[in-house]
Amino acid sequence: MPYIKQERRDQLEQLLFEMVEAKLKHNGDTHFVLFSYAKHHIEPSYNNYKAYIGELEECASMIRSEMLVPYERIKKEENGDV
Repeated sequence: MPYIKQERRDQLEQLLFEMVEAKLKHNGDTHFVLFSYAKHHIEPSYNNYKAYIGELEECASMIRSEMLVPYERIKKEENGDV
């Protein structure tokens, strides 16, 4: 997880609020936003694209380990193993 200073987090919270207000969905909306950001705001270079993809992959990994795995453990306890 990237550990960023609190003042920067406060700035980014506004962006998150706007995403919620826009009712951003995970059914394609986030894909559109993240791809469009890359297409229009990342300076074209192999290393820049590679770094952005790395950020996305690390984010997916954090969601998996911090959110999905604990959720699956709870459901396994509730419903039994497969």
